[in-house]
Amino acid sequence: MAQALGRLELLCSNQFAPNDEARFKVWPTNDDREQFREVLEWTAAKPVPTGTRMGEAFSFFRTAFIEWLSRDRIPERALALSAAMSDHLRMIVLDLDQFDEPQAIFETLNAHGTPLLPADLIKNWLLWEAGRQSADAPSLYITYWAAFDKEAPYWRQVIGTGHAARPRIDTFLQNWLTLETLEVVSAKHLYDRFLAFADKWRASSADQKLNLVDFMSRLQADSARYRKIDEGSLGGGEVGERIRRLNRLDYVVFRPVLIGLLREGHNEELILRGITALESYLVRRMVCGEQTRGYAKVALDLVAALQTHVGEDRYQAMLEVLMASGWPDDHRFLHFWSKSRFYGWFRRARVVTLLQALEMALQKRAHKSEKLLVDVDGLTIEHIMPQSWQANWPLADGADALARDSAVQNIGNLTLVTDRLNPSLSNAPWLGGNSSKKVQLEEHSKLELNRKLLAGAGDTWTDANIAERAALLFEVAREIWPSYEAVAAEAIV
Repeated sequence: MAQALGRLELLCSNQFAPNDEARFKVWPTNDDREQFREVLEWTAAKPVPTGTRMGEAFSFFRTAFIEWLSRDRIPERALALSAAMSDHLRMIVLDLDQFDEPQAIFETLNAHGTPLLPADLIKNWLLWEAGRQSADAPSLYITYWAAFDKEAPYWRQVIGTGHAARPRIDTFLQNWLTLETLEVVSAKHLYDRFLAFADKWRASSADQKLNLVDFMSRLQADSARYRKIDEGSLGGGEVGERIRRLNRLDYVVFRPVLIGLLREGHNEELILRGITALESYLVRRMVCGEQTRGYAKVALDLVAALQTHVGEDRYQAMLEVLMASGWPDDHRFLHFWSKSRFYGWFRRARVVTLLQALEMALQKRAHKSEKLLVDVDGLTIEHIMPQSWQANWPLADGADALARDSAVQNIGNLTLVTDRLNPSLSNAPWLGGNSSKKVQLEEHSKLELNRKLLAGAGDTWTDANIAERAALLFEVAREIWPSYEAVAAEAIV
C-alpha cells in the first residue's frame, strides 16, 4: 500500500520545489487555483470538497476508487491502480513558438476529442484574441467572463427538451447573437456565427481592431439581463410581474426582445410599455387560437425595431410590428374568451398563469394601497361546475350536453384554490351541506376571484352563470392585456 501511495504522490507534486507554483505538476489559471489546491491538499481529516467542478470530480473518483479497492485483495488492487495511473495514463505537452496559432491548434485537437460547448470555444477565442492584441487576458477573463465559469451549475444546466435541449449559456449566446445580428442563429452554427459577428465588429471600428473591453462588457451586461429575465428576479413591480408571466407562458423565442428592452434601463416607462404590448399580443393570440409558426420572424422584426429606432420611436415601431402581425382586437378577443375551451386545450401552466393574473388584478382593485393579501403561487385550477357534472348538476329541459361540456372548460367556470382545498371540492354540488362548493369556498378561500364568484352566484351555478362570469372576467382581462388601439392611444397621450 505504501509503495502504491508513493508512486501516486510523485505524479501529483515535485519533491524539491521552491514554491507552491512549482510544487504541483501542473498549475491552472487563476480562477481554478483555489479549488485545485483544495483537492490536491485534501486529507482524510478534512471534509470532501464540494461545490466546484474539481471538487465534484474528486468526490466521484474517490468514491469509485474506494468501492473498487474494497472488493478484495486490497494491496494487489492498490498496486494495480497505481500502475494504471503511472504507466498507462498519457499526457501531451505542446510547445508553441511565436508563429503558431494556439486557438487554431486547440480547435483542431478538440475536434477529435470530447466536444466543447460553443461557449467554451468562444471563451478561448476571446482570450486568444486578447493575447494576440497583447491585452491583459487574465484581467479581461476575471472581469467579463469568470462568472460564467464560477456559476457553472446555472449556466451549464441543460434546458429545453428534445432537439432543443442545450446548456443555458449556449441558449443565452444564441439569444445575444440574434439580438446583435438581427438574424436567427442556430445552435449548430453558434461558434461560426460568433466569429463572423466579431469580425464584422472589428471591421466597423476605425482602427480595424476588436475592442475587447467594449465587446466583452456588452456581452456580460446582456448576460445579467438574460439571467434576471430567466429567473424572474426583476423585483415586485409590474415589469417583474409581466416578465414572470411571460416565462410561465413559455414564449422563449422572444427572449432577445426582452433583453433589448431591458437595455433601456434608464427608461422604465418604455420598458413597461414594451413588455405590456408584447404580453398583450401573445395572450390575445393564444386565447384566439392563432398560429405561432411565424413568431421567430416577429421576434426578429421587434429586435430590428429596437435596434434601428431611438426613444419613443422604438415603442411606436414595436407596436407597428405587433399590429401588422395580427394583434386581436377586443371584439375577437371577447368572442374566443367567452366561447373557447381553456382547460384541456391550453397547457395547464398557461391557464393557471391567466387565472393568477386575473386574481392579482382583482386584489389590486380591492386593496389599492395595500400589499397583495394572497400569494397566488402554488394555487391550482378548480372547475366550479365539475367536469363530471351529470350526478349533481342536471341539465335544464332542452339544454345541450355537448354545449355544457364545452362551457365547463371555459374560463368562466374556472377558479383557483389551494392544493389542500381542491380534493374536498372535486365533484361536490354547489349547495348541499358543509361539503358543498359554495360553503367550502366561503369558509376557506380568500381569493378575490372566489369572492366575486360567490357574490354573483347566489344559490345556483348554471350555464348562464358561467357566461356571465366570463364576461365579467373579460373586463379585467382587457385591462391586463389591452388591445393595440388602447396602447396606441395611451402612447399618444
